[in-house]
Amino acid sequence: MKYRCKRREKKHICKVCGRVGTTEIHHIFNGPFRMKSDMNDFVMEVCPECHRKIHESTSLLQAYKKRCQEKYETSHSHAEWMLIMGRSWL
Repeated sequence: MKYRCKRREKKHICKVCGRVGTTEIHHIFNGPFRMKSDMNDFVMEVCPECHRKIHESTSLLQAYKKRCQEKYETSHSHAEWMLIMGRSWL
């Protein structure tokens, strides 16, 4: 099934270090969850250096997944999260 990425207005400010300039979209949940990240806006705008650091660190990858779920569940139920993602990172 083909899907379209959400159109995002980039601010060109890294969410991690605050650097202004070239940025990339990091999908917080990748692999089989990448489409769900796109559809639910589970992404963050980061500079190339921070993007590389995130992907090189298992602990950072897990921390951002956990933080994303926690933020989502402040305005939605855990059951809604499970319907979308099918698993918990908490």
